[in-house]
Amino acid sequence: MESEVTTAARTLRQELSGSDDAGRAMADQIAELLHRADAGQDVDADLIEVLSTEPAVRSRLAVLLPPEDGERSGYSPLPGLSPMGGPGSPAFEGFICPVAECGYRYPVFEAGEEPPPCPRHGCELILAV
Repeated sequence: MESEVTTAARTLRQELSGSDDAGRAMADQIAELLHRADAGQDVDADLIEVLSTEPAVRSRLAVLLPPEDGERSGYSPLPGLSPMGGPGSPAFEGFICPVAECGYRYPVFEAGEEPPPCPRHGCELILAV
């Protein structure tokens, strides 16, 4: 199975072969490395080295390669509540127990509502900021 780097390099080689002399020279280097890849050699590191020399080609490579684990793509969820929290989720709006180690939270359901007391400590909840 062909690596993602090799697949991206094939695409970039086609794009570069129709450009200026420097682009065609890079396309020739890529073609040589792809020939070695077709022979079974691992040339991913060499391809990345060649493809990273020009900023425009490096940017195009970043678009062609999928994001690595833990890396975010250009996607950002719409603002609003997200079941997982994090980006796209507003800060918690509600009341909390004033006892630091408690961690009890009561969300605001309606403006002006009075929260119940903390079920663990019986104390009055305070507005979270």
